[in-house]
Amino acid sequence: MSNPVKPNPLCEKCRSNLIHGAKFKRQDPWMALEIASLLTLINIALVTRKFHVVYGGDPYSISKIKCLGCYLPENMKEIIKIAKDTRDIVKVKEYGENYKE
Repeated sequence: MSNPVKPNPLCEKCRSNLIHGAKFKRQDPWMALEIASLLTLINIALVTRKFHVVYGGDPYSISKIKCLGCYLPENMKEIIKIAKDTRDIVKVKEYGENYKE
């Protein structure tokens, strides 16, 4: 059995920017937003030229990136905007699934 791809969690700054920027409150599904955002950033990172140049496209190298929000700041801003505008975690996930560089 192969080792799973293990991304690092978002740093505290990105996590705070995500939750507060999207205007999620304590009673909102902020943990689901954080997980969906991390999965979205993984999907985006794996298709970027930057990732392929630096890491050779190896998905296991995703764990070498300390924070995907810091690594992909423009995409992180877009995720926050989508979450704030729609309040729909599925839309956040779809952004990553449909991303084209």
